[in-house]
Amino acid sequence: MAGRRVHGRPRRRFQPLPTHRHAVALLPAGAGDGADGAFTEADESDPEFFDATVCPPATTSACRSGEATFGAKKLDYLFLSAPHFGGASADALPLDTAVSDHNLLRVSATT
Repeated sequence: MAGRRVHGRPRRRFQPLPTHRHAVALLPAGAGDGADGAFTEADESDPEFFDATVCPPATTSACRSGEATFGAKKLDYLFLSAPHFGGASADALPLDTAVSDHNLLRVSATT
């Protein structure tokens, strides 16, 4: 898909690395690497998938790393407005290439 064009221009994707300034602006304080946003990422609270070099599970309750959604990388995020949603959790489903080349995220949250 690298050569795909939309309206005559190269297609752009919003898939920054977790340390990219856009991700830092979205994720809440405490999610590591200087995050200070007002959103919760659905998969931020699963210590099994924390990057221990950035968010030691013993002392961190939220981290921008999460379960892999594309090969061994986490490329897919679902952001929820922190004032409106709580108790978010997510799981990456097994890869279904009939649907996507990424593992889909199944998300739950409370309002």
